[in-house]
Amino acid sequence: MKRLFAWSMTIWLIVSCVTVNVYFPAAAAQKAADAIIEDIQGETPKTAPKPQPQPKPGSELYQELQKFSLSASVAFAAEMDLQISTPAIKAVRESLKQRYPQLSPYFDSGVLGTTKDGLIGVREASGLNMKDRATLNGLVDQQNRDLHTLYEEIAKANHLGPDSVPRLQKIFADRWRANAKPGRWIQNDAGAWVQK
Repeated sequence: MKRLFAWSMTIWLIVSCVTVNVYFPAAAAQKAADAIIEDIQGETPKTAPKPQPQPKPGSELYQELQKFSLSASVAFAAEMDLQISTPAIKAVRESLKQRYPQLSPYFDSGVLGTTKDGLIGVREASGLNMKDRATLNGLVDQQNRDLHTLYEEIAKANHLGPDSVPRLQKIFADRWRANAKPGRWIQNDAGAWVQK
């Protein structure tokens, strides 16, 4: 009986670990990021996200998960689309979209770049006078606040929990950098600026 209990607990722990990984919708987050970036920039994304492998019905993993009554959750996670059109998300997307045309020339000239954190960074502002620099810093601060709000609102709308915000932000950072126009500046994962 003790041995059966030990095996049951071991299986439960393994399934619990698998469940944590299954529930974060990385592919759906990539798809949502591309849709939002396209909306904000008014451009078609340059690259499509790679689909994440999911257990297929009939596979051994799928059958094992089904035994533990997780098949519905796995199917839901495999086909899940993130909710990105709540009133709060729409409002922050519109704010980002309205501000983007003011920032775009600074991206094109190399003054601004996309950071490894999915935000905007001032890369080289030495050619700007004090007034223009102050205006630019204000725009960047507003845009970055909105980007933080966007990541938090997506997590909230999809019941992912606040601990998922850094994962969402990382996925968005990767998609912002992948979809940057050629010639624009991005930070690599080490934090160095490179021209795309």
